[in-house]
Amino acid sequence: MDTTTPGGRLVFHVFAALAEFIRELIVSGSRGGLGRRPRSGWRAAHRCHPRDHPGRPR
Repeated sequence: MDTTTPGGRLVFHVFAALAEFIRELIVSGSRGGLGRRPRSGWRAAHRCHPRDHPGRPR
């Protein structure tokens, strides 16, 4: 892409605007999901290794 021409700069700016738009969609979706977490009763937890609880089925 030749950014020294007006057409090249236009294409560059369109791509940059689309990338910024997509990034904002991802960020807003992530924030929405993180904000919904406490209301739904979700909590972070690590899965234990089976050897730590040999009698517990997975």
